[in-house]
Amino acid sequence: MRAISRNRLVGAWTSFLTTTGIFLLIGFLIFYRDSGEFPWWCAFVPAITLVEAIRVTITYLAGENTRVCPNCQKMTPVSNQFCDKCGFDLRSTSYQTYQKIEIREPEESEPIKPVIDSKNYCSTCGGPLGGSEAYCPTCGMPLKK
Repeated sequence: MRAISRNRLVGAWTSFLTTTGIFLLIGFLIFYRDSGEFPWWCAFVPAITLVEAIRVTITYLAGENTRVCPNCQKMTPVSNQFCDKCGFDLRSTSYQTYQKIEIREPEESEPIKPVIDSKNYCSTCGGPLGGSEAYCPTCGMPLKK
């Protein structure tokens, strides 16, 4: 299942509300006044966008916000363009490739590095850093430790 962004979720519900408003206005102001009946299609079209908004909401709530790097098998946020552990370009791999990768447990447990300062920024692109990355998740450049 592909993760849905918050912008896509907001867009789906905005589309539903906009479509509903437009078709209700059309139905009541134009057709209801003339015939005395509300046309069925003025309710049917917003119902289609409601179904899509509900589908996007369910996908958003059920979806994960992480994916597996095909190179090093580390879980990375969906928003990263580059893996923060190995620097692999995540833009060059389709989403379907991520789904086919089996997640395996690391053979040796990696020591947990404490985050010293979460307000670090990449010196190359200015992207935000969490403090434990070896590569910038925005531009993929190696970070100096």
